[in-house]
Amino acid sequence: MVRSKFVKRSVSVLMAALVVMGGAAAFNGNVSPEVSAAQTSTAQTKATLANQSFLSATAITKGSSVTVYGKMGTTGSVYNYAYYYKKHSSDTWMKIKGYSSTTSVKITPAAATNYDIKVYAKDAKGKIYVKTLYLKVYAPLVNKSTVSKDKIALGSSVTMKGYASGGSGSYEYAYYYKKTGATTWKTLQKYSDSKTATFKPTEKGDYDLMIKVKSPVGGIAKKTYKLNVLNRLVNNSTVSKTVVEKGGTVSVKAAATGGFGGYTYSYSYRAKGETTWMLLKGYSTTTIYKMTMPDAGTYQVLVKAKDSAGNVVSKTLTVTVNVAGLEGKVAAINSTIIKAGMSEYEKVKAIHDWIINNTQYDTIGVITGKVPATSFTAEGLFETHVAVCDGYSKAFEAMAKQAGLSVNRVTGIGYSSTGSEIHAWNQVKVDGKWYNLDVTWDDPTEGNSAGNNLYYNYFLIPDSVMNKDHVAQSTKNTCTAAQPVDKLLSGLVELERKDCPKTYLCDTDTKFKLSIQSMSATVSQTYKFIYKTDSSSKVLQMVQDNMPAGDYRLSLSSTEWKINGYFLVEAKVMVN
Repeated sequence: MVRSKFVKRSVSVLMAALVVMGGAAAFNGNVSPEVSAAQTSTAQTKATLANQSFLSATAITKGSSVTVYGKMGTTGSVYNYAYYYKKHSSDTWMKIKGYSSTTSVKITPAAATNYDIKVYAKDAKGKIYVKTLYLKVYAPLVNKSTVSKDKIALGSSVTMKGYASGGSGSYEYAYYYKKTGATTWKTLQKYSDSKTATFKPTEKGDYDLMIKVKSPVGGIAKKTYKLNVLNRLVNNSTVSKTVVEKGGTVSVKAAATGGFGGYTYSYSYRAKGETTWMLLKGYSTTTIYKMTMPDAGTYQVLVKAKDSAGNVVSKTLTVTVNVAGLEGKVAAINSTIIKAGMSEYEKVKAIHDWIINNTQYDTIGVITGKVPATSFTAEGLFETHVAVCDGYSKAFEAMAKQAGLSVNRVTGIGYSSTGSEIHAWNQVKVDGKWYNLDVTWDDPTEGNSAGNNLYYNYFLIPDSVMNKDHVAQSTKNTCTAAQPVDKLLSGLVELERKDCPKTYLCDTDTKFKLSIQSMSATVSQTYKFIYKTDSSSKVLQMVQDNMPAGDYRLSLSSTEWKINGYFLVEAKVMVN
């Protein structure tokens, strides 16, 4: 009798703890009655295969219910079912419902953990069949998503961040919005594993935002937010001057409209082409910031305007700082022709070519004896693009110095077929060696126009060549290095080939002969030969002696080429 009372009392406590109502029970895990030995006999376990009991779901979240179905695989017999459970980590089974004809019970687990569930099926003869089922209970799915702001200015955006806990993980997020008062949500981003979405309203007003999170177990949890959108925040900042001389001052005036008011401003700058901004002043209510521009160049000034809601609009202003006078003009020109990584040779050639291509020798002034003062200065050359040797040499000196080259200007006497004259030229150091250079005489006066006849007869030559027609009367350096003809030829021949693909460099008579013989007598086309010779008179004879046989006409011309000792021979083959 004592045992009987104990069993009844245990079952009573269990039923109260599970709150069984109409076949439903809630797990609380506080009661742990043991299952009797008769329910775990060897005979029972051998017959478990006939028990086909099952769960409505094998995984749920805490607070949800699961139905346990009692079922046998055979028909024609009447079975009574009993239902027990335990936490997987526990050794104590607790009764959900004793033997009855009830074929299903609904249970609501009270803890998020793993459970074992046993269903006992007993036939009319008292034979028992056992089936063990397993249930995973997750913590409830909780939507912990956020939005970056609850109010913004039109033109700004808000970041929606999906975040969740509970459920079975593997979350997917969807993002929605609508105008407050509207009934239909608009999809901003469909379900995916993306944890962020950006919403940028196109109209001002009040909006509702919603983030849904979905888990394989736990269903869908949604969360809504309010967003207030006011007039667009506009950055109206200006700068007092867009062009200023080196050492000058500019005032940056910050201003903004729209948004939520309460504006603060920050100021930064950088040289054009750079990627990093240098902060001048952090956010404050300062609306005027003065800048002194110490160096020449182009600068960008960044003004950020922030309203009381934290919305930020940036505006970039540009200021050009020029160097006054000659220095500024030289810097401006060199910035277009001197490139990063250039060798000293390339810099010298770029300056030499720019002066010749942009300057006309003042032949009229020399002939009439009325050479203006501007023709004797570098400033005059840059302004009028007309000069005599003084202007040429001074311009080269100024440009070379600005480019970081060692340069010297020499004055003396120049001798030509027409006599002698007071003259000026330059010397420049390239790769540690001094060379002579006469930009004026590399710009012959024939044609009398800027850029006409670009020559290199006096480009980086030694004293042994220069002294033949130049006598220095001022201090000069000794120049013994030979002219870098190979460098010149390499670049100049390629330029000729761009104009005429059939261009050949012939630095010997043999190469010239073979090149002429290679001309096609069956295709009309133009050939160019860069021919090195000490006698221009033999050019025509060489061509006539080596022309290929055929029915064609030949147009031939020969002129002195860009480098002393070389001739440009142009042959046009016209097939009859």
